[in-house]
Amino acid sequence: MKRNAAILTSYQRQYAKNDFYFPSEKELKRIFNDQDIELHYVSPHYYDQKKWRFTEHVVLRDSWPEIIKKKYQPDILRVRSWQWLVHMDHMFAFAPFTTVPSMRLKHIESSKYEAYQFLSEFQPKTALLSQFYCYPWLQKEFWKRLVVKPIWWSGWRWIEFYSQSEIKSNEIYQKYASMTSYHIVQEFHDFSKWYPGLVKGNHDVRLVFRGRKLFMNYIRKPKKWSLKSNIAWWWTQFSLPLKDIPKELVTMSKKIMKNLSIQENDVFTCDFAWCAKQKKPYLIEINSAPWIWFPESDKKYRTKFYKDIAKHFNKLIIANDDEDIN
Repeated sequence: MKRNAAILTSYQRQYAKNDFYFPSEKELKRIFNDQDIELHYVSPHYYDQKKWRFTEHVVLRDSWPEIIKKKYQPDILRVRSWQWLVHMDHMFAFAPFTTVPSMRLKHIESSKYEAYQFLSEFQPKTALLSQFYCYPWLQKEFWKRLVVKPIWWSGWRWIEFYSQSEIKSNEIYQKYASMTSYHIVQEFHDFSKWYPGLVKGNHDVRLVFRGRKLFMNYIRKPKKWSLKSNIAWWWTQFSLPLKDIPKELVTMSKKIMKNLSIQENDVFTCDFAWCAKQKKPYLIEINSAPWIWFPESDKKYRTKFYKDIAKHFNKLIIANDDEDIN
């Protein structure tokens, strides 16, 4: 019997095809289908909370996405969007399907400042930008170089690097004047040297988990002149056998999972980088919605990633069915 998995997006009226990701989405759909799972897309804008189902869903065809205006209930729902999480908590509280990740992890991960409260021992020193500007004593606790990031949004476009004198200037203060409560400031750590035994130059090491099990990794490198390891910032990516992952990252990950009370339906990543000056790795961030794109050179890992996710979804669906029976 075919199972139904849906990815929650936030489209209204029209589902926008992403030409960059579309080939990966089709491959993901094919592998899910081989595992007896039908993969669709849905939006909370079309969710009937009283009947626990969506009034329409999106099906990926060979060259375009098609909106099907029929009642639809998934067996498992992949929550990708970080928007209006409190409302989604209310909507899905008694739904008969499983959410991936748990709404608890989605809440924590979606706010960099919230995540820091759980993970401060692993991350560079962090504060709200509003706190930084309000308290001179706090400014003295930070290093000379700083990073400013939005609390809820991810992506290279909104990450900025400043010296202490620059961030205190009237020009930069005015830039963030109405948004200081929506940004964090972090100590800048130089990750541009290497990760011992893994990679030379600027990098981050992403470990991917399903529940508490490490099942995938990839190492990302930006261009030589960039500090931002993001797909839109021209980085390269490759994966390694799990046995080659440094033991200190596995140990850190176990502590992180304990701090976050990770559940079986949590699929997430930990992004690490090595600071040569401090001679230790730092957690950059956690991410509960890792992207599905892999370069052609990493094709075998892409296939493994898709198959492992499909098998995990099947396992979660069966476990949820057993709970319903009991």
